[in-house]
This record gives sequence, structure tokens and C-alpha cells, in this order.
Amino acid sequence: MSARTKTRTKRDAVSPEAWTRETQAFAELLKRKPSKPRLSRWVNESAVRKELFGLTVLGVIRWPKELGRPGTPTLAEGFVGVHQWWFSEWHLGLGGEIIETEGWAHSDPPQFWDAPDDAGHYRVYYSFPERANPNWIEIRFSGVRWIETGSAHLPYAWSLTPRGFIFTGQGGLTVLPSITVERRLILTNRI
Repeated sequence: MSARTKTRTKRDAVSPEAWTRETQAFAELLKRKPSKPRLSRWVNESAVRKELFGLTVLGVIRWPKELGRPGTPTLAEGFVGVHQWWFSEWHLGLGGEIIETEGWAHSDPPQFWDAPDDAGHYRVYYSFPERANPNWIEIRFSGVRWIETGSAHLPYAWSLTPRGFIFTGQGGLTVLPSITVERRLILTNRI
């Protein structure tokens, strides 16, 4: 790619009006906690939606409100993620030998935003563009302090289950299974 070549983004491929209309509609759809099949049908109903969301990966982090929440203005600030994809390239060397380079390559980190919660659970959505397959996403706590509920005198450990996924997309919208925040009592041999 030359220095003069402009990288085309999904937003460049559609009109500003269509981009605004469809991203707002997508946000409204996510507020209703749609099923995977409903999300896929919605994306496939129009060419503009396929262009904007067709190679998008969407996930959710969910946990009971009784466990507390990140001590930040938004729930999303309590999480960070690492997205990698498998890179494999080969070419012929000067002597005709095959030279292969492969490994996990870092991609842009996922975007996180607060999802609508229900009476008993908090939720955070995350998304990122699907890259060459396979993809690897790992979700972590961001390191901010959590506002806890329950006893402050018991030693708890926080965890994410599962911490991430390795997956191969199908060339459309990919919806990952939920990740759950858990709190476990740490038992020690203090006798």
C-alpha cells in the first residue's frame, strides 16, 4: 500500500445518514437483549447493515448485582480486552526455499460499553472487528477498584469465566457466549 492510499473504513463505505441511522438502530436493538438469531437476521436484512456489522464480533459480560460493580462512572471502565488473530504468511526465498512466518498478531482492543441491566444483573457489551481466522479474545479486569457488597472481612477473589475465546468467524456477525463475573471465597489453612 502506498503512502497515498487511503484505508477504507466501514464508515466510509456508506453515507453518513445511513451510518447514523443504522448505528442508532443497532444500539436500540441491543437495549432489548436480542437473541443471536435475531441479531443475525437484523444484520442480514440490508446491504448497509452487512457492510457495517457483517464482520463484527459482539460479546457480553454479565454478573449478579450482589457482587458489586466497578467504582467508576461506567461499568465498562471495569474491563479491558486483548484481541489477537492468527497471522500466517509465506514467500519464496532467494534460493527458492519457502519461508513461512506465523503467530498471533495484535489487533485493536475491543470497545466496551454499558448494556441495559435487569433487576438482578449488570451487563457490559464489547465488540471488535473480526480479523483473519482464527481470532483470540481475552477479557480482563481493568484494575479499578470495585464497590463491593457483602462482608468486607472475608477474603474474596474475583474472576471472569471464561476469560475469553478462540474462535473462527463465519463471515457474518459473530455473537460470543456470555462471560460471567464470579466472586469466590479464598480458603486458607490458618489453624
